[in-house]
Amino acid sequence: MARRSRYSPEVKERAVRMVFDQQHQHESQWAAIGSVASKIGCTSETLLGQHGNAQGHLRNQGVGVGDLFPFWGSFRAVDDELRWVRKAEHYIWGWLQIRAVVSVDKVVRNGGKKWRWAEAHPHFAFPRDSTNTLYVAAKRLSLPGEGLAATPGSGVFERVDKAKRAREGAPVCANRELAALKAMITGSPG
Repeated sequence: MARRSRYSPEVKERAVRMVFDQQHQHESQWAAIGSVASKIGCTSETLLGQHGNAQGHLRNQGVGVGDLFPFWGSFRAVDDELRWVRKAEHYIWGWLQIRAVVSVDKVVRNGGKKWRWAEAHPHFAFPRDSTNTLYVAAKRLSLPGEGLAATPGSGVFERVDKAKRAREGAPVCANRELAALKAMITGSPG
């Protein structure tokens, strides 16, 4: 059974409009989201849910606090008729650094008001399952040797136009966060 959101579609639409209207007043879109969230009585916390075999694999690999999930995928351009026009390319599109790993059934469902903000997450709609787990994002990204104190602990990278950046003589990586992640994952500079 799906859980009803405590926010009406109108409130959600207004919140999105507020973010776009106010983002120029903040250092990033993520900062604007946090500002708007506090004004409408919700949170900008980021959660990643896992359960079953996927969560078992993460647990067996020792994934925990401080670890970093880079989100990546294979993307392929399409034309106006939604036909593929080029070869697919892989991109890292986002990240989440773990601040806490919590069991939905043991901690979150029994946590009373402390976890009420997380009730809209889809994993609350799952039946009881001992593997049902939420990964809570860190407030700020922390990578050894990197000056990223102002970078959120989770986010989405802006699209990188590699060809344009190369023509301009700029590094292919659009920002320090992506460069740091690339270096960490590949062992080479961004």
